[in-house]
Amino acid sequence: MDSGEESGGDDGGPSRRLRKRIMKPPPSPEPEKEMKKNSGTKKVKKGQPMMEAREEDGEFACDMEGCNMSFDSKQELIVHKRNVCPVKGCGKKFFSHKYLVQHRRVHMDDRPLQCPWKGCKMTFKWAWARTEHIRVHTGARPYVCTEDGCGQTFRFVSDFSRHKRKTGHSVKK
Repeated sequence: MDSGEESGGDDGGPSRRLRKRIMKPPPSPEPEKEMKKNSGTKKVKKGQPMMEAREEDGEFACDMEGCNMSFDSKQELIVHKRNVCPVKGCGKKFFSHKYLVQHRRVHMDDRPLQCPWKGCKMTFKWAWARTEHIRVHTGARPYVCTEDGCGQTFRFVSDFSRHKRKTGHSVKK
């Protein structure tokens, strides 16, 4: 512990390099919004008029593989097929349509994957997150530092990456 800089990041506290999470305001109890929420609609990116994308009930359905969205107008469908996220304020662009379909989970509250461990109630949006969580129960530590004299093991790839970055281990010489 030569300086406060070295010990500052290892105390288990939050990283100073990460942006703070912005909490969403609680939904307002307006009846119109509640009706839209229950109908499975989604808003479209900023810069576009307020458009709605629905799961399988609009007139113009997306025919791309793995996508079950439909839209009220042909223009909305065209914007969707440009691989741009239709959620207002997002507008993220994707190289492939399958990545747009996968990205939609970010905006949904659905967490379809459950931890299979008996008595654990954790749910997940992403398979990789469930896989890493299961290691909490099993104690598995699959990431091993191969640097001579180190041999530290890690449960999560993020911890292993941080170790390599801070120590310089496994850097090509």
